[in-house]
Amino acid sequence: MWLWDKYADYRKQQNSLFDEGNPIVLAPGGLSDLDLSFARGYVVVTKSPVTGMVECAFGEGPFGSGLCSLGLCAIVLLGRQRRTSCLVIDGSRVAFSVEEELHDQPCGALQNHYAGWHIAAIGPAAERGNRFASLLCDGENVGRGGLGLSFAHKNLKVLALRGPFHERISYDVTDMGMLLEEYRAAVARQGQRSLIAIGRERGWIALHGFNDFTDGRLWALENIRDRWLDYLALGPNLGLFNPEHISVLVRMCDEVGVDPVSSGIALLAARQDQLADGPELVEVVRSFGMAQSRYSAVMESPTLASYRIGALELPPLDLRVLPAQAALACSGDDTILFEELLGSGGNAYLRGDNLALARMALRGAEIRMVMETLGLPKTFHGLVCADRHIRPMGMLARLATDGEGHLFTEDAVLELGHEAMRMQDRLDARLGRSRGGRIPDCFVTGVMYGDPGRNLVRTSRLIEVYRALRSSVSNA
Repeated sequence: MWLWDKYADYRKQQNSLFDEGNPIVLAPGGLSDLDLSFARGYVVVTKSPVTGMVECAFGEGPFGSGLCSLGLCAIVLLGRQRRTSCLVIDGSRVAFSVEEELHDQPCGALQNHYAGWHIAAIGPAAERGNRFASLLCDGENVGRGGLGLSFAHKNLKVLALRGPFHERISYDVTDMGMLLEEYRAAVARQGQRSLIAIGRERGWIALHGFNDFTDGRLWALENIRDRWLDYLALGPNLGLFNPEHISVLVRMCDEVGVDPVSSGIALLAARQDQLADGPELVEVVRSFGMAQSRYSAVMESPTLASYRIGALELPPLDLRVLPAQAALACSGDDTILFEELLGSGGNAYLRGDNLALARMALRGAEIRMVMETLGLPKTFHGLVCADRHIRPMGMLARLATDGEGHLFTEDAVLELGHEAMRMQDRLDARLGRSRGGRIPDCFVTGVMYGDPGRNLVRTSRLIEVYRALRSSVSNA
């Protein structure tokens, strides 16, 4: 975010329809160049055309290794190309080329075209101005809030990387080896249960348009571990439970280049407005990358707008039983709060619990910021929150110390997260924007199955407490 602020031209952002003053920053995590199989994270930072705020999208696939292979700490993209272009960085060679023939090409075709390269690419949805447009980085679907649109505004279809550098070893090989053993032991203690299996038991999976809290057919998805959130967004909330059918929708989102979570809400709106159902849902996703479509009404549907907090569509989580997650969402933070997902379950919102829940939400946001800085994956976040034998900040401090070669205390690592929060708040203030919004009516009205305890009642006080805690960090 500091690099984005350094290179941003705020005057051009106000006067340009194409975000000419909006840089795009791609950077690997601090530990992503180590010989650690689970530390391959990277971030993409730019101002979202949808939210109007600077957003930090996190990825954890092989593209992080591609960034590290160049021996660079970051790539900053400025200005705008006049025609559809590709940027190739091959070692020390940097070249732009006009690639009009790649216009409207799906992301799968681009991966085949640039076989042997690490690529970040946009699909036809971004070129058509779809607000769900995301970025495909070596096949990993990255970014919400129209990240792909920022690339499209610069007429950049593909960023292709290839470099000669390899991983480095940590400064303290012995302690890093001990950390790896602790990590493997934590994985073994966690067992084979997936997050979807835990969610089925504890009732926080969104089902049938956020209307149900249990369905026995969820067992069919319990083996899904990778991209579990995408499968929930495109499956149970639409009444789909066959993994093969859901995977078709997931692959179509990747081909067209759209965010699966937001797309799942669009499909839900299409079903409720009786615009499409069943096999037609695949065609709705395909239509996101088409200039004209009979499904264009989906994007303008009032039903779709009713499932948003601020400018972002809801994740496939039942916020009635996740009050701390709801507080984060209403504050414009898309962090997945693993501590709450893996907790005891049930509606934990009781009088007097505001401070404890707000602290849980802040802890989750802090851990997320630190892990993005270091380049650690979301699965690591879930692991450190699930295992009571691990002190999250203690393990992160040891990883940072071994990776960077100088001492990081727990307080020093925590300060990395706080500094990222402060920078985010400063940029929001400079852009004149405020994050978040109110919780949708579907979560605060009606009683499900005669059980008033599952109805999310009055979280305004909780949100106020969380924002006060967050402000204390920003003002420190």
